[in-house]
Amino acid sequence: MRSTYIRPGSWKRWLKQLPLESKLTLMLLLVQTLALAVGGTAVYLIRASLVQQLRQQSITELSIFELVYQQQLQQTALGFRAQAENPAIIAAAENRTVDAMVRMSFLNELWQRNLEIVSLLDVEGNILISPYYDREGSRLGIDRLIQEVRNTGEQVIATELLSHEQLAAESPRMARLRSLELQQSDSPQSQFLVQYTVTPVRSDNSVIAGFLVSGDIIQPSLIQDSLAEFNNSVSAIYWGQNAWMTNLDPTPALNVSTQRLIDDAIASGELTLRVITIEGSTYTVAVQPLFNLVKEPVGILLQATSHDQINRLLFSAGILPIASIGLIILVITLVLGRLFSQWMIKPLQSLGSTAQAFAEGDLSIRTSITAEDELGILAKVFNQMADRVQARTESLQAELNVARKLQQMILPRDEELKLASPFDVAVFMQAATEVGGDYYDVLSYKDTLLFGIGDVTGHGLESGVLMIMVQMAIRTLLTSEEADTHRILQILNQVVYANLQRMGSDRNLTLCLLKYDQGELTIIGQHEEVLLVKNGGDIQRIDTLNLGMFVGLEPTIDLFLSERKLQLGSQDVVVLYTDGLTEAEAEDGSLYGLDRLSGLVKTHADLSAHEIRDLIVADTKGFIGSQTIHDDITLMVLKHR
Repeated sequence: MRSTYIRPGSWKRWLKQLPLESKLTLMLLLVQTLALAVGGTAVYLIRASLVQQLRQQSITELSIFELVYQQQLQQTALGFRAQAENPAIIAAAENRTVDAMVRMSFLNELWQRNLEIVSLLDVEGNILISPYYDREGSRLGIDRLIQEVRNTGEQVIATELLSHEQLAAESPRMARLRSLELQQSDSPQSQFLVQYTVTPVRSDNSVIAGFLVSGDIIQPSLIQDSLAEFNNSVSAIYWGQNAWMTNLDPTPALNVSTQRLIDDAIASGELTLRVITIEGSTYTVAVQPLFNLVKEPVGILLQATSHDQINRLLFSAGILPIASIGLIILVITLVLGRLFSQWMIKPLQSLGSTAQAFAEGDLSIRTSITAEDELGILAKVFNQMADRVQARTESLQAELNVARKLQQMILPRDEELKLASPFDVAVFMQAATEVGGDYYDVLSYKDTLLFGIGDVTGHGLESGVLMIMVQMAIRTLLTSEEADTHRILQILNQVVYANLQRMGSDRNLTLCLLKYDQGELTIIGQHEEVLLVKNGGDIQRIDTLNLGMFVGLEPTIDLFLSERKLQLGSQDVVVLYTDGLTEAEAEDGSLYGLDRLSGLVKTHADLSAHEIRDLIVADTKGFIGSQTIHDDITLMVLKHR
């Protein structure tokens, strides 16, 4: 019989060439005896641990669910606190007049925030301005919330039930639409769960002149967006006998166990956990009651985590009574497991470390694994992928560099700024990414001196391209001797809108033009507030909300355009900026704010434009600290000589 001789070291090569699946099988064969010996105890302990983890997971998922629920409400509340300070809204509340621009802003709020109710009430609680014309003079049926605002003087945020009849009175079409969205049937929804904010509108003497109200019906997208990262979970909001669920279709009726759990949670007023069977599957269910302003229960947040994965793991594990040799096998397995883990895990750890370094930006790093098994193939594929990613990234970076240089080339140079007589002009721009979306320009052609500032939505390459497009169009119009700023904005909007439609882009921009003529500065277009500090120290904040409309959002903006004229004297200071400056965020989450900017400019208005600019930039950077800049920052300081 012929014997097989394995040369020294050949077994190592054999193991190196062995497929990864075979290596794992070999390791499993060595540790199987231990698994059989201690399986029963292990399964019990694992199951107990997993059940406890499921309880914690359900609580965590419910907390995230509740956070998303509250976050949406807080974002709306923050927006309407700012709206309550809008001079146009304050004037409408004080004078009890119906302002068309305010109604238009309410329509914008409905569209942008996907709200159902946006209204301005007078001090008695009657509707003064509403997007729905036939509602003015009637009531919303939220007297309890309005009275709470009167008592506290503060904004009220509450979740309340709204009947189908109440919503139908506000908008019959909206009631029908929301009912079908929630129930997916022809029968109308009898009640809706609504997040209300009621914000006091104060006059100049701080007396409440009216109330700004928003109402947002809870919709399925809240649940679909809140827990998209969790698997094997059911999310629901219950009120009355209705529920929404993310992954059970059709929505089941409440069974006895679920109804009892909800009743217990409402009775206790606290988060409640229980194991319940839903549609034949076992879930760990966490529920959190929702209360209205007077602590009456109006709904339930429910989060259920499936036990299916635990059951699959447990049923796949066999348990045999071989405890007599368990200890010996345990010792042997620990030794062999240590050796095998070092042999198998070390290359995986090396590949993982390499991938992590590559993901963190080291595009030159490559793995040195030379095995010929599946791991070696994976390492080879990783290196090939890294080569392609590095080449593509370098190509893309080169393209961005070209775009950034092009954008910088078309910005006004220092020589152009010096020609803007009779102004001392100083500017600053810092993009949040390689290519910014902010726009500013100083244009002097024949007898026309024009300043422009704008902010394209978003930032990056697409916003930068739109900014270049706007700059070129305005300069072309001015060179064509079109000096009428009203006409410039009309034509510009038509061109930008047409190009955006052709590009399939949803970008648009705010844009304000300031034309100077013999001591008079004419402002047109919607952007941030314009700051004017007079030589004597008085400061004015000119709101541009009613001077225009977003450029590129609609085919025409003619009806929205209006002008504001300012008389400038010697040494008067005008400050223009984008919201990246006033919304710059400090490490504690606070914003830089317009009040801080106004105070700084007023205090140092006697300095030159360049000195004022440098002070603002230094103060902003000191305020931000080590925080990342999230939006483009642009600043323009004009000092009238």
